[in-house]
Amino acid sequence: GRQNLHAYWAATGRPAHEADLEEALDVAALGGAIDRPVRSYSHGMRQRLGIAQAMLGRPAVLILDEPANGLDPEGIRWIRDVLTHLARQGRTVLVSSHQLSEMALMAEDLVVIGQGRLIEQSTVGDFVDRYADRWVRVQSPNAAALVAPITAAGGVVASVTTSTLDVRGLDCV
Repeated sequence: GRQNLHAYWAATGRPAHEADLEEALDVAALGGAIDRPVRSYSHGMRQRLGIAQAMLGRPAVLILDEPANGLDPEGIRWIRDVLTHLARQGRTVLVSSHQLSEMALMAEDLVVIGQGRLIEQSTVGDFVDRYADRWVRVQSPNAAALVAPITAAGGVVASVTTSTLDVRGLDCV
């Protein structure tokens, strides 16, 4: 908790500024748990403590590797809100993640790296527009009658069941 943050700070050789510690604790939102031993923390609380440690000294750049890994939905929302807040303060926040849907909710720019090479660099929206498989599942008691008009309009139809179709290739407004 607080002692761990003080110990971490001392180990970095940085002068301790209580205002930085308070900001880190406020961001971590650990509440009364901050004075409990870390071994009693849940995984989510340990993630929050790690974020607090990363915040010490008010860094201009934060680099986090899979910060939402293993968190419950509430913890994922918390991490998203905190990282977005920090970016709005003017900090650079780099997050590595395999969860594109989560990144789309918070990231402005996307860098895709594979086997040590830059594959793509764009906005999240541009990336999704280029690579996402967009489709609509249509259910109808007379699904077979929909195939011809959909195909005539340029759509590609795949039958899922006799009453269900997956339709790709059409833009809807």
